[in-house]
Amino acid sequence: MRSRYHGLCRFTKASGHIFIGMCKEGKANGKGVIRFATGETYRGDWVNDRREGSGEGRWPDGTVYRGMWSRGTVNGFGNLKTSSGENYTGEFFSGMRHGKGRAEFANGDILVGSFDKDRVHGHGVMRYGETGNVYEGPWKFGKRHGTNAVLRLGDGGSYTGSFRDGSFDG
Repeated sequence: MRSRYHGLCRFTKASGHIFIGMCKEGKANGKGVIRFATGETYRGDWVNDRREGSGEGRWPDGTVYRGMWSRGTVNGFGNLKTSSGENYTGEFFSGMRHGKGRAEFANGDILVGSFDKDRVHGHGVMRYGETGNVYEGPWKFGKRHGTNAVLRLGDGGSYTGSFRDGSFDG
């Protein structure tokens, strides 16, 4: 009969993953830390060998996520700082930005709005860092798209109207 770990344990999986933390019936349950063979690490809550609850993930490229996990992946509210300089705070679903959030980009742009499958979708406000322009209005799959949009220019001018696939329409 195979032994089942209970309490504090340390084990290495066949894949090379190393886990240190609390176990129940041979599975990670409670607080724990894992280092995957890929170099990724996770420190946080576990339920039945899956990342579940609050935790922090770190990837070899320098990307860091702090927040909620469900079913082994990023789900719920959290903060993601990528190696490319993006800093996103908001809602996630299945590892993607999904729901309300705020993204700050390395080039100085700031976007506050709704996301769908990692792209801005729905109402959003984008401040373009380099020009000072501000767009407020509808977005469709990552592009400015829809009616009743306002683009305020950094030089004081403005446009009110429609956008289609990221361009002026009208």
